[in-house]
Amino acid sequence: MILGDMGYGIIILIISLAMIFLSKPDTTVSDAGKVFSVCAVYTIIFGFLYGEFFGSFGRHTFGLEPILVDREEEILTTAYLAVSIGVFHVLLGLVLNGISSIRSKNLKSFITSLAMTVLIAASVVLLVVLFKWEKGLLSMSLIWIIVGLTVVLVILGGLIAPLEILKSMGNIISYVRIMAIGLASVMLAHVANMLSGKAGNIFLGIFIAVLLHLLNLLLGVFSPTIHSLRLNYVEFFSKFLESEGKGFKPLKK
Repeated sequence: MILGDMGYGIIILIISLAMIFLSKPDTTVSDAGKVFSVCAVYTIIFGFLYGEFFGSFGRHTFGLEPILVDREEEILTTAYLAVSIGVFHVLLGLVLNGISSIRSKNLKSFITSLAMTVLIAASVVLLVVLFKWEKGLLSMSLIWIIVGLTVVLVILGGLIAPLEILKSMGNIISYVRIMAIGLASVMLAHVANMLSGKAGNIFLGIFIAVLLHLLNLLLGVFSPTIHSLRLNYVEFFSKFLESEGKGFKPLKK
């Protein structure tokens, strides 16, 4: 989703297929190829939705048009999309924590998860209402729900509860990195196409385009991978995964 370019996705897919078929089965290279092949397919899908093929090259050459959002122009819309994914992901983590609490018969943890889930959902709806509509009964009702749930969380978790609320809100805002890193990739692709077009020599232009697009591809593989892992491990897993129990020892019976 972050890289979101059909041209880059096709190159990654070719490389990943080569890693799978030119290496021995069940090796690190083969497994990495399988992972990257899945990433490549989604990169192509989102590239189609964004209307991107080596940046704006596909738009000017093949007449591609964005279906979902034009990341180069609709920056705010892309940010809203990223934050929406953050809301869904964090709420999903809280729901999973609630399910885990039910299984472990931990009533306090379940109520805390439920209260936090409703509080975050109510806060998001309140922000939408305040930005899109006039203040009224709905906004006041949401404010009272938020205040009431905050009191419940303080009773259950003590003074640390408000910090947990702010932490969850910060986790959601952290998903803006999906937009920011993607926008950086779009701008670098745009610069590559612009500079190659102004080179004045077709061979020099191709060299500049290949060099900058290759740099963008390398950044587009590593940077989104690192940040996506961070969003899963820090923002998502922290909502329901607890570091306790027996250690995982795969080589011991």
